Amino acid sequence: MSQDTTPKKTHCLGRYLVDLQADTRVDAKFKYASGDVETKKNVSQSSFESLVSKREAQLKNTQHKLGGSMLDERLNFGVDEVLLQSWSSSVGSKKIHLNEVFIYAPQQQTMFRQSAESSASAKSHTIELFKRVASSYQYREPASTPSQVGFCIDSGLIVSALLSTEEVSASFKFKSYPTVSVYFKSYVTGNPDAELLSRTGGIPGALAGAAAGMNTLRRANRDLGAVKGQELLVRANADGKRAYEFLWESQGKSNSIEFPFLSLKLTTSAETNEKGQIVDAPFKTDQEALKFWDDILQTLRLRPGAV
Repeated sequence: MSQDTTPKKTHCLGRYLVDLQADTRVDAKFKYASGDVETKKNVSQSSFESLVSKREAQLKNTQHKLGGSMLDERLNFGVDEVLLQSWSSSVGSKKIHLNEVFIYAPQQQTMFRQSAESSASAKSHTIELFKRVASSYQYREPASTPSQVGFCIDSGLIVSALLSTEEVSASFKFKSYPTVSVYFKSYVTGNPDAELLSRTGGIPGALAGAAAGMNTLRRANRDLGAVKGQELLVRANADGKRAYEFLWESQGKSNSIEFPFLSLKLTTSAETNEKGQIVDAPFKTDQEALKFWDDILQTLRLRPGAV
């Protein structure tokens, strides 16, 4: 199956871009400043205000075992930027805060929520951090590729080039290849690991049981521009069926938002026919599998202007 004429769509994931078939389903999760980031669309102004108020009331009405309510403080950074700071547990000590930041883009009726824990002893620092972070959120059309500095999230951009904990975990599912899954991961690392090929011993864990019928298609260094990486591409044969496990990794540089840890992984699952019988893996040949992989991996690049 040739992909040369297949329409493509560019996806902005964190500070990196990747081009995928236009009908690919992308599910992604994001972390920034040690917090999980969520996006809610089609949220009216009144719904946003009600949601924040209900969460505030819930915290106020929940008692901590050491006395007082779970809510420690509400701070309004801006018209549509609210921080609810509470205790992380109703039964533990009052040493850890849960910080929930709510940001609203009224014109696009989109809400962002970021939640992270912090030390209660660092309260003033935490408040200043999330005040800055809240003001950094901008709405982004999902199909757009921004040109300014920042970290792409679902329908948003966090405009900052400051070093922070950043993480993206995404899965790609393909309409024309239903039994193929591709996974992307990126995170800022403080301590890069040993390189892929020095760790694996040549056998990906998922295929260890089929080692006797395993064929290595590629095992080599593979750089993407300035990004240093390695790939290990393996096909296994078991019970007359083929399975593929492809992995590319870049260990990144310590404390770098430009060169984070990056990985791209492809795995195949068994396919069944109309009789429910297990048939071969989705790729007819190794060459088709390699082309599918290359068509994705070679597009992975740092977004211009991201840092």
